[in-house]
Amino acid sequence: MWILITILILLTLGLIALIINRKRLKQHKVNKDALFTMGLVFFALGVISESFFFIVLGLAYIAIGVSKNEKK
Repeated sequence: MWILITILILLTLGLIALIINRKRLKQHKVNKDALFTMGLVFFALGVISESFFFIVLGLAYIAIGVSKNEKK
């Protein structure tokens, strides 16, 4: 029960921070190499812990990191 409350509080605080910093976030470009690396870490963690959530999250980050469709 306490874990659920903690997760809800953290999500709420994250959304508030996202709304407040919305203007600054538009100025930054996404570092796709970092997302690819995070994807590898989450995927490996998911395989080791046999967690479907981390495997899917890792695959999603890997897919975003591989898609380098930046206009030059």
